[in-house]
Amino acid sequence: MTVLHCVSAYPAPAEEANLAAIGAIRKVTGVSVGWSDHTRIPAVIERAVHHWNASMVEFHLDLDGKGAEYASGHCWLPEEIAPVIARIREGERSDGGGFKGPVAAELSDREWRADPIDGLRPLRHIRGTWKAA
Repeated sequence: MTVLHCVSAYPAPAEEANLAAIGAIRKVTGVSVGWSDHTRIPAVIERAVHHWNASMVEFHLDLDGKGAEYASGHCWLPEEIAPVIARIREGERSDGGGFKGPVAAELSDREWRADPIDGLRPLRHIRGTWKAA
């Protein structure tokens, strides 16, 4: 079961979203808590997911922008919500496993990082091979 927190204003102002209620509801109920968005503000959805750990997000979707809900300002078009979802997924990929060590992107130039012995760049064994130009 997932309980969804929402502000029932259509549209809901960001400053009244009260996303902290997600944590409060989770603490009191012990169940999964999500966000039912009526703001149509990407930052609100992203904050609900990344900071308040909303396990689910519900939003209103209008396929062509011709619906009454879209006209009232709280409904998303597919091309508006798609980048929000993509950013959330991209952010989640950055979590990693928690172990602090070199990652693949660092390995190719690792020898040019500061030497732990004296803090100078590159590592001493490379510095010793340099010739003055």
